Amino acid sequence: QGRLKETTQMGVEMLGDSSAEADAEILSLTIDLLKKAGLKSFQVSVGEVDFFKSLAEDSGLSEEEIEQIRQLISNKNFFGVQELLDRTKLSSKIKTAFVNLPQLFGGSEVLDSAEKLAISRRSREAIILLREIYSILKEKGVEKYISFDFGARS
Repeated sequence: QGRLKETTQMGVEMLGDSSAEADAEILSLTIDLLKKAGLKSFQVSVGEVDFFKSLAEDSGLSEEEIEQIRQLISNKNFFGVQELLDRTKLSSKIKTAFVNLPQLFGGSEVLDSAEKLAISRRSREAIILLREIYSILKEKGVEKYISFDFGARS
């Protein structure tokens, strides 16, 4: 489109507080800082590592296979994920979830799609946390800067 695009990744957490409120506060501060730096058009992508970790644990795959899948998902390599999983004996539910992760990025509608793929209590709790964070960010009026990415490197 003739515009520059730059991606920067960082991880931030408020020590001693793993609540949705703490995550929303960090995200809100990040957005405020980016705006004060003069940026007008940007997105802050939010993920939840427990979603992937729960799939990985439930899969029974080796650490090497999990790392390969993590890399393929991070690179949004749908076909690579599918090819790797075709060589396994995973349940269709876990395969479907892994295969769809590279495509799970975008606005709040992504949470609905992810919820359909959640196969364990831990993965459902990850979605609940993200919904809570998003709700708080909406109250702060900064939701237009937020996107979700379940395929981000975790």
